[in-house]
Amino acid sequence: MRRRAITPTTIHRPFGSYNHGILVDGPPPVLHMAGQVGMTADGRVPDTVEGQTEVVFANIQAILDAAGLERRHIVKLTTYLTDPAFRALYMPIRNAWIEEPWPASTLVAVKALAEPHFLIEIEAFAVGDA
Repeated sequence: MRRRAITPTTIHRPFGSYNHGILVDGPPPVLHMAGQVGMTADGRVPDTVEGQTEVVFANIQAILDAAGLERRHIVKLTTYLTDPAFRALYMPIRNAWIEEPWPASTLVAVKALAEPHFLIEIEAFAVGDA
C-alpha cells in the first residue's frame, strides 16, 4: 500500500507538521483528511459560523479534487462546533453540500478549537471506487 500526501496549494497551509490529507492507494483508494477550519488560502477567517462552514467545505472539496475523489465518496464526517446553537446554522449548508449515500456523521460541541476565532472544524474520511 502506497501513501501519498494531499495538500492543495489552493487552501491554507497546514499549521504544523501534518498534511491536509493522506491518500492510501487501493483498491479502493482511502482518503483521511485532517480537520479543516474556516480559513481561506490568504488567511482570512469569516466572522460567522455560516461563512466558516462554507470555507471548510470548499477546503474539503479541494482536498477531494486533489485526491481524484468526489463528494459521494465521503463516508464519515466529524464536526466540531464551539456552540451547540450553531447546529441550526451549520446543518442547511452541510445538507446542501453532501451527496447520497449520506455519510455517517458525528457532531460534537466543544469549548474551543485551536484558535479562538475558529467556530467550526470538520474531519472527513472518504473511500473511492474499487
